[in-house]
Amino acid sequence: MSKDPFLRAHQIKENHYDIGSSKAPIAIRDQMFRGWTAVKRAFKLNIINKKRPLLVVGAGVGGVTAALTAAGLKIPTTIIEKSVPFGRQKGCSSRFICPTQYDWPLCHWRDTVFPWSSQIQLPLTYTADNGAELAKTWRRELQNALSKYKHLSMQYGTADNFMKNGHNLITYRYTDKSGQSHTQSPPVGMILSSKGFGIERTWFPTPDRATATFNGLAFWDVDSLKKPRAGCSSTGHKHVLIAGGGDGALQDYLRAICGKPASVIYDTILQATGSFFLDQEKRIQSKEDLAMRHWALNTKAQDPDLYQTLDDFYTDLVQAAFRNPHITQTLGRTLEQKIIKQTILSQQEATKLSVHLVYREPWFTRAYPLNRLLTLIVATYLKEAHQINTLFPNTTIHAINASRHQCDPDKPRACLDKKHEVSFITSEDELHGDLRGKPVYEVIVLRFGVESFSGEGAPEEQRQLLPYCLLP
Repeated sequence: MSKDPFLRAHQIKENHYDIGSSKAPIAIRDQMFRGWTAVKRAFKLNIINKKRPLLVVGAGVGGVTAALTAAGLKIPTTIIEKSVPFGRQKGCSSRFICPTQYDWPLCHWRDTVFPWSSQIQLPLTYTADNGAELAKTWRRELQNALSKYKHLSMQYGTADNFMKNGHNLITYRYTDKSGQSHTQSPPVGMILSSKGFGIERTWFPTPDRATATFNGLAFWDVDSLKKPRAGCSSTGHKHVLIAGGGDGALQDYLRAICGKPASVIYDTILQATGSFFLDQEKRIQSKEDLAMRHWALNTKAQDPDLYQTLDDFYTDLVQAAFRNPHITQTLGRTLEQKIIKQTILSQQEATKLSVHLVYREPWFTRAYPLNRLLTLIVATYLKEAHQINTLFPNTTIHAINASRHQCDPDKPRACLDKKHEVSFITSEDELHGDLRGKPVYEVIVLRFGVESFSGEGAPEEQRQLLPYCLLP
């Protein structure tokens, strides 16, 4: 095993490391950190050098960050990718991503760039933008590096059959896109697997994708949730169903109801509430820090107590805000005029939009603190001021039935703006009235988590506490 603690945490075999598969967390910044750090540590230990090349399997953010970092150190480097670089973000022009927004309430959360320290430059630029624009920038930077570094190459296909030879190097088999296999020469000093984190579960019923009767858009697919009517073009009252209690579901809830980035929503709320939420930020930071440290040492079976504690904390905080008459008045006015879509508040059936978030547990699962707080603020206001219920805990989908059309799980976009009757199950005494009698939804978003790849030698799940930034 490696002497370096970071490399040891990612080691599969001698000189073979995995920075994808079952690792958590999996934000873009976390992937960049793993790729950069793995190469820097391996270089210091002489695992890779001019005579000990690097093989990177996977041309996502983590893999390309690692490869370009190694190329900058004059290490012969090969990238093998089975499809296209940055494939997940490539076509997603509808999802805004920011490297620091979700570090709120830490002091750097508005910096919008990673790393924010000018002492270190990463080979890929990461500033706040939509996924497609970032992928375009990264592809250009990758192409520039391939032109600049003669010792950097990229091949399309797969790699396997890794074997150590008598010189403490690794040989492998490369299979190109036509299916022809090649034994590469020379062998490499290190293999860095960065093949992704798995398949997002967006289908129903679960768990078997092969028997699914409905499939929704994936997190990185282009969608229209942030538009006034969530992309529905036909007239009439439209209904959006979001299923899941994790951060992806909360992001989509805020996009569907507010249509704005979380940072914009929060700054607008601050202008209306004065110092109330600012004064709570240190308490929130302390609670989240404690929760993350427990999460890193927990198993999934131990998570419920942690999530319940967080839910109680945020619920009490939001209710305290709404008990203040002045905050209730000014926050309500701001939410209605500047944050919540007018289609949500519309009294006209022809233009109204309803959004329901259903989740299995009585609390949200793992989510960024800003999304957790904003979701509860918006939902609490809509319920108390307008009797609009948007959150339905302890609830799961029982059945999704297409109305006057046939769902094709391989063509999820074809189901948008078409009616689906949905029935639910609850662990409470009875279903909420809004969910009884098979309500109809025109947009259905399923955020059921990620089905991890079974990477070679990878544990079932490996939780990590990663630094917020890079040190020289």
